[in-house]
Amino acid sequence: MLLLGALLDMMLRRRKARLTFDRVGYLTHLDWVCSPRAAPPADVWVPRIATREGFAATASWYRGARWI
Repeated sequence: MLLLGALLDMMLRRRKARLTFDRVGYLTHLDWVCSPRAAPPADVWVPRIATREGFAATASWYRGARWI
C-alpha cells in the first residue's frame, strides 16, 4: 500500500512528492520495531518526553515551519 501511495504521490506532485520509494524503504526497514520487549532497559535509557507529547510538539513545529 505504501508503494502504491508513493507512486500516486509522485505522479501527482512530481518532484515535490513527499512519499517516495526511498522513504517507503526507510519506513518499512526491518530494523524498525514497535514492541515493548525491544525497548532498551531502563538503566540504559529512559525517554524524557512522553510519546504523545513528543508527537504533538513535532506536529506543532512542522505546522509552524509550514511543512504540513
